[in-house]
Amino acid sequence: MMNEKISPVAVGTALKSMRNTDFDMQTAICEVIDNSLQAEAKSIKILITYSDKTSRRKNRPEQIAFGDDGYGMDEEVLQYCLRLGYSGRYDDRRGIGRFGVGMTFAAISLCQKIEVYSRQKRGNWHYTYLDISGLDKDDEPSIAPIVPKNLPEKYANLVGDFGTLVIWSKMDRVDSPIDEPELVHNMGRIYRKFIGEETVRNKQVVKNEDRCNLYDLIHRRVWLHMIPHHPLLSNPPEVLSSRD
Repeated sequence: MMNEKISPVAVGTALKSMRNTDFDMQTAICEVIDNSLQAEAKSIKILITYSDKTSRRKNRPEQIAFGDDGYGMDEEVLQYCLRLGYSGRYDDRRGIGRFGVGMTFAAISLCQKIEVYSRQKRGNWHYTYLDISGLDKDDEPSIAPIVPKNLPEKYANLVGDFGTLVIWSKMDRVDSPIDEPELVHNMGRIYRKFIGEETVRNKQVVKNEDRCNLYDLIHRRVWLHMIPHHPLLSNPPEVLSSRD
């Protein structure tokens, strides 16, 4: 008989099982956007990069990057942000996320590597990542230690002077292109209360002082500005120049 305490979770097996969830692409993307809104971002940008390899999977997403200009994370929060079960806003009913499992849980259902860069005002950019590629049921993967690191040049325009950049890569669970105009349309419906110029407060329509701009860079050519969309109405996405 063993006479020692053991963890209630076999990490490798648990993570492999968590990858087989029902998260679809849209729901997973919403988990990252929710975090940006919680960080009081006024601009959130999404860039989807497709594989250019000559193969039957050449049109699948290769990387998805999310950038915002929210207040960013300090080194301690950044160290734990990819840990399942951690939340600096645990059980906070005032916001969107409450239980600290969404972003990482959603991401690993689609990809094997999650990278996070974050910077607070008057701070420096810091970086961490979680890579579960080659995961075996007996493995216990760990989140990388925090290190100072500059933003990748191709994603630098997704964030503000401070904020957070999240990159999904090694996307082994997505085999087809994303219908980005449909994604933009649906995001406009889901986040209409956050991105509209007006909102309802105390049963009155007032100017939305906390309005957030939400964009998707489609095919590396034009920014699609997500506009508020009521479920009973039908609005096409507004196309903006990619030169901003």
